Amino acid sequence: MKLLFSLALVAVLLIPVANAQYRQNDELHANHGSFDADRKSPNRSVKTELGTNTVTVEWSAPSVRDRKIFGMLIPSEKVWRTGANEATVIHFDEDVTVEGQKLAAGSYALFSIGSSDSFTFIFNSVSQTWGAFSYDEENDVLRVSVDTATGDHQEELRFSFSDETDSSVTLTLSWGQTKASMSLSTD
Repeated sequence: MKLLFSLALVAVLLIPVANAQYRQNDELHANHGSFDADRKSPNRSVKTELGTNTVTVEWSAPSVRDRKIFGMLIPSEKVWRTGANEATVIHFDEDVTVEGQKLAAGSYALFSIGSSDSFTFIFNSVSQTWGAFSYDEENDVLRVSVDTATGDHQEELRFSFSDETDSSVTLTLSWGQTKASMSLSTD
């Protein structure tokens, strides 16, 4: 009896890990309805070409649903996964400059510390993780702080690219009436 209970407990604990691995390893995760169907915060992805550098952002998109964003959905002064479910992942095929600071090519978990006035975006080398539960500052590669702006209401958390040129682009997080943007560039 104890063995059956132990096996059942292990299976329950491994389900979120298996789902996180599935999403992180599948570039087309947003197109898999069977995986996405049970999620209140659906998978989303966006990508752009920055010269010869492909930049991709993958996240689970929570909705506001008449809830308070800051202090509730985004914890005050604490690291947040910048979305829902798995940590948001940003990938660069080549080295990039983020807000004037160099960042090597690769995949990063994009954590943040956010408020209605400013956002600190955190690029963490452990890109496959569920939420921010196992976040470790020791794995941070880069932190950039930006001021926020106010815009039209955005119900579902969204990342978008704008102001695109051959060597630069702006990446914006929009949610509720808050927008936080960071500049990306390449040589």
